[in-house]
Formats: sequence, structure tokens, C-alpha cells
Amino acid sequence: MTTQSSTAVLDVPIESFVADEAELAAIAFLARYSGRTLDAYRHDLRNLFQWAADHSLAVLEATRTHLEMYRSSMEERGLAASTIDRRLSTACGFYRFAHIDGRIGSNPAQYVRRPQVHPSDRRGLDPVNSAASSSPRNASITPTPHWLCCSG
Repeated sequence: MTTQSSTAVLDVPIESFVADEAELAAIAFLARYSGRTLDAYRHDLRNLFQWAADHSLAVLEATRTHLEMYRSSMEERGLAASTIDRRLSTACGFYRFAHIDGRIGSNPAQYVRRPQVHPSDRRGLDPVNSAASSSPRNASITPTPHWLCCSG
């Protein structure tokens, strides 16, 4: 099995690179992740930033109401509840760290309503199927229930 590592590479000389506060906040947020998590969070933030730009909204000036509208726009596009939940989770983490870093006064995503994601909508095996698919040589290993190791 091979793993791919994903890192951000800038092709611009550092002295000519100018980022606004929202971009700096995104860079700071994404810096703690790697691999597929980085790829997913980068995609989610790109989606949030594009939605904000389409609505002439500065990302760091968003309010809870704006983010409720963002959630509604994803629902109207027919995205799965699990996708909407993950994108809102990414936005909440982004704003949480922007708040911690002093870029914003509070986290506007903290109390945004999340769609209800039913266990059958989640990817991966549930604890029963996970245990059933374990090989006999791994019988002594107790599988970690999906709901215990994954937030959402």
C-alpha cells in the first residue's frame, strides 16, 4: 500500500507573495494537517471562500447568519448531509483558529445548525460489520466503533 503526501508548494518568490488576513488564516489552519485530511480541508475552504466571493462577503467578516445561508445553499444544491456536515466542520475549525489567532472576535460557525447525519449515511463499516469482516488471525483485536473514532 502506498500513501501520498500532500504539501503546499508556492511557485512565487516569497517576497512577492502577499496574502490577505483570510488567506493567512487559511494557511495557518491548514498548516497542521497533511495527506488526505489536508486535501479535504483545502477543498472545503476553497468552497467556502468561493461562496463568500460569489456573495461579495469577506470571509473573516462572516456572521452566523451568513454561514446558515452557506449551509442552505449547499442543501439547495442537493449535497449529501454528510458532505454539508464535513464542510461546516471544516469552516468551524477554520474560524475557531482564526479566533484563537486574534484575527476575529468570535467564531461565527460555532452555533450554525448542522444537518442530521444518520449512521447509515456515513462511510465505512459499522461496528457489527467491522467485527464480522475481521480475519481470524486478527480475532483478538477489538475493532474501534466508527462512531467512537469519528466526529460528525
